[in-house]
Amino acid sequence: MHDPFPSLLVLALASLLAGCGQAATAQQVRQTADGGTLLVGGGSGVPAATRQAVSAIELHCRGVYEIVEVAQVQTGRTTSGGVAYSFGPVAFGTSSSSPVFGTSITYLCREPQSTALNESVIQMASADIVGRKCRSDDECGPLFCTRVAPAAEFGACAAPVAGSGVR
Repeated sequence: MHDPFPSLLVLALASLLAGCGQAATAQQVRQTADGGTLLVGGGSGVPAATRQAVSAIELHCRGVYEIVEVAQVQTGRTTSGGVAYSFGPVAFGTSSSSPVFGTSITYLCREPQSTALNESVIQMASADIVGRKCRSDDECGPLFCTRVAPAAEFGACAAPVAGSGVR
């Protein structure tokens, strides 16, 4: 059966990348003792902002959490001014308004019943570091530093094997 979650995340990531003129942000919009919702706003640096969101979730839940919903949400509108023309008392011009989207990440502080969304968000958070040269896991954010040979000096940042859980 086809898994709909990666498709949703690809759509969300594409919409976030559409706002490349500004830096992406991560903001806590709701928090309770047992979960919350963060909003990753569009712009450049979406993976870094998503890593900030994951770090906030891990801190709040002391490392044990389940992401239960990832959704594309409209966070506002942007208006780009056009050219204004004036001919005596008559003026006209052009401008456009378009929606601005972000991704909301809702989580619960509990043992995961499913890790599918956790793993998808980790993939989104690590899109810019997969394959980066590393010496330790600390250099790979949510990923692991893997080596071809155990004694190799350098490895490459890689995602955990699907279904193996998320650290």
